[in-house]
Amino acid sequence: MAGQKTVQKEKESTKPKKGKKRRPQDEIEKVKKKGDRIARMAGAIIALSSIKWEVSSQTVQDLCYVVRLNTRGLICQCPANAGGKMICKHVFGVYRLLEIEWWKNRRRKKIKIKRRKLRCRHPECASYKVVKNGRRKTKKKGLVQRYKCKMCGRTFSGTIGFVGRHFSEDAIVKALSLVATKMSHEEAADKLAEEDVIVHASTVFRWVRHYSQIMCNYSATLRVDAGCMWHVDEIHLKIMKKARYLFAVMDHSSRFVLSFELSHLKQGVDPTDLFSGAAARTHRLPRIFVSDGLQDFCQAAKKVFYRVAGPRFVHIREVHLQNMFNQNNIYERLNGTFKERLKCIRGLKSEDCGIIRLMIINYNFFRKHTSLKNNMTPAEAIGIDIVPTPGSNIAYKRERWITFIENAAIHNAVAA
Repeated sequence: MAGQKTVQKEKESTKPKKGKKRRPQDEIEKVKKKGDRIARMAGAIIALSSIKWEVSSQTVQDLCYVVRLNTRGLICQCPANAGGKMICKHVFGVYRLLEIEWWKNRRRKKIKIKRRKLRCRHPECASYKVVKNGRRKTKKKGLVQRYKCKMCGRTFSGTIGFVGRHFSEDAIVKALSLVATKMSHEEAADKLAEEDVIVHASTVFRWVRHYSQIMCNYSATLRVDAGCMWHVDEIHLKIMKKARYLFAVMDHSSRFVLSFELSHLKQGVDPTDLFSGAAARTHRLPRIFVSDGLQDFCQAAKKVFYRVAGPRFVHIREVHLQNMFNQNNIYERLNGTFKERLKCIRGLKSEDCGIIRLMIINYNFFRKHTSLKNNMTPAEAIGIDIVPTPGSNIAYKRERWITFIENAAIHNAVAA
């Protein structure tokens, strides 16, 4: 009996497993290289309409395949495409051609965020004729540089955005960076204590809530040139032990989060404001919009992104794991990043705690992505460059935080 059981187990192990086999990554990379080569060949792809292309075969002479763009994505007639369930070189070639044509017609140059010139802090003067006026010794900041205005004679100290703070800009920015990446408020305070900066966890909490708000307000004013494909999905969160859903719109080419919105419900919510906020931040509407089967997405996308003139807008709702254009894996990676960060918090205590805003700012402007060229941040990929002050004694990453906060504080003061 024991011998029969072992024979049966061996037979069961040799049987092929049920389900579809996934294509290896090496094979997908080969298909992408072939498609990229087709997109750059002159006359290999002929546009029949805004949603139909004719792609010449690379193996059989005088043979062409028709690639169509519909709600199932880019569909090719070749047997390798399997009706849109698998990616083929003809489909990838058409996508690369769309992407090349899209980025050739960029409407705006790079946005450079730099440190502002020092000016008088008094609103009636605001003169740039400012000189150094000694230093003042403090308990928590150490030596603080003082400045004097030649026009009005007033003296002042502090960097824009950090005026009135009892701690240095470097300490505040380090706490924000730690909270945005991996630590709670208490752990960030303990980390600062190792460097002889004694700060309470509640103070770190107030820093996060204040600076995340002004940075989000400033980020929403930066108009960018996003790619032709956008993704939308939701992330499940727990706030005060209740389920909440964070909806966000992401650009496919740069991984930049264009807009986000926190909701109490997953279904029955109108995401029109979410899509309108993303459209207001960009110069052009998307050509392809990818989401899951939620009906609310379909109705709101038609309302916001539908166009009468120009290329036809297509909303893809049918997802296949083997086709990179019919999947939301890019957004699911953002989902994993958020869950890894929120695991140590065990749920948020308030909807206005600021950590969600801070994580999105860090994801867009300061976190490097290995999937992007030269490990760029999404902001650099979409055309926003934060230029730190040359020759600064502060670390490069913290200097970029200070530069962004300074510009955000100036914008917030003007808007007020």
